[in-house]
Amino acid sequence: MFGGNRITVDVWVDVASGCHIDCQVVGDQAQFTFGSPGQTLMLTLTEDLLARLAPLTCDALARWRAIPVGAEVSFQVIDSANRSAADQVVPGEKLGKI
Repeated sequence: MFGGNRITVDVWVDVASGCHIDCQVVGDQAQFTFGSPGQTLMLTLTEDLLARLAPLTCDALARWRAIPVGAEVSFQVIDSANRSAADQVVPGEKLGKI
């Protein structure tokens, strides 16, 4: 189904830490492949979306690594284009999603 925000599928995927990942840039898209043949998830992003995603993943990783070992991990990282002062998050704060 196509919606106003141009997402074609609403899905939750759990990717294991040892999962194979690669990326191929073709034309105006970065095509990420997770997994192996027969068990593959493909994610295609435009340059603009990849540029917005990169700082989010870096911010999430830095915050995650700053949490003490054994502490409960639950925080949210928000796209800077949509971030407000009310969205500032303290590592370990319970918000339910990364």
